[in-house]
Amino acid sequence: MQQEEMHGGRYVRYTCRFEIAIANDEEFRIVRRLRGANGCNMIRIKEMCGGENEHAVKRSLETTKLFLRGKGSGFREGPMQVESQEPLSINVQSRFYDKYRVACDLVQELILNVYEEYKVFCAKFQRKPANDFDMMVKKEETASRPEPVPELPPNIFEGGIVPNM
Repeated sequence: MQQEEMHGGRYVRYTCRFEIAIANDEEFRIVRRLRGANGCNMIRIKEMCGGENEHAVKRSLETTKLFLRGKGSGFREGPMQVESQEPLSINVQSRFYDKYRVACDLVQELILNVYEEYKVFCAKFQRKPANDFDMMVKKEETASRPEPVPELPPNIFEGGIVPNM
């Protein structure tokens, strides 16, 4: 089993947000195309990044997580359980850098394939592509870093500083 990457005794979490340049609509249904039938595209990507088993998923020990968020995603979040009004995106998270890279590459490939389908769809139905649609994959990568440990306070002895002896 691979070791999770650690920094200062805490896990590092790698995150990538892929912005989707096409809004979800009833005709093209990009969310459905990204997810695949019964979520098969997301499941395939997760399996290729380590093959979570049923027990690992139940214990939230997944090595790679994928989220489809934003307008049209159907993903409800926060205490109010509402869909985010941010642009549609796929988010990848992992504590394992190599699995994170594989997932990011597969998500990028999926997005490009769906963008190709969109071009064909627009040509077939003589539809103008979405504004500023340029087939570019826009992504933002981050790695969470643990907060620095504050310096320890001086030794305290019941309300006072212990003198050096």
